Amino acid sequence: MNDTLHLRTAAFGGFHRQDVVDYIEATSQAHAAQLNALRKELNEAQASVKALTGEKARADTLSERCSELSARLDVLEPLESEVEELRRSVELYQPQAETYAEIKDTLANIELDARARAAQIIKDAEETAAETRTEAQQLLDQVMGEYSRTGLSAETTLNEVIDRLCELRTSLSHLQELQSKLTNEADPNR
Repeated sequence: MNDTLHLRTAAFGGFHRQDVVDYIEATSQAHAAQLNALRKELNEAQASVKALTGEKARADTLSERCSELSARLDVLEPLESEVEELRRSVELYQPQAETYAEIKDTLANIELDARARAAQIIKDAEETAAETRTEAQQLLDQVMGEYSRTGLSAETTLNEVIDRLCELRTSLSHLQELQSKLTNEADPNR
């Protein structure tokens, strides 16, 4: 829109009526176009906020999963001490088992079978604990990475929304000033 106002003066009564009407219509159309653009930006900003709300819910779910995994790791810690106790027991009873093997072959076979089973249980428990610890750590690392990425993405998007809203506020303020000027120019007696 041309910023310079060209109104032809009439012989009587000020300006040509059609020039004033044309100017008001042009200004109204420009204002409507700006208002529609601002509404579109507002709708986009609201959509971004809605998307961020979904991302936050996902981050909260991941955080809950992380807490569950931490609790699971806490349950595994006492098992490690039990494994250590079983190892000490095996080391303690091993000399006695050898002595019994010399005295009685059948008792030795029973004791050896029990020791083999205990060793297998310890081995299985250690492997299970190690696998579970590794899986839990990997999942925790994934969750923390995803949580961090989601937080950064949400922060960036929120900052963009805030910047857009500030621009919108400035534009609306400018439109109000222009409207006030036009009102004062149209009616100088005010």
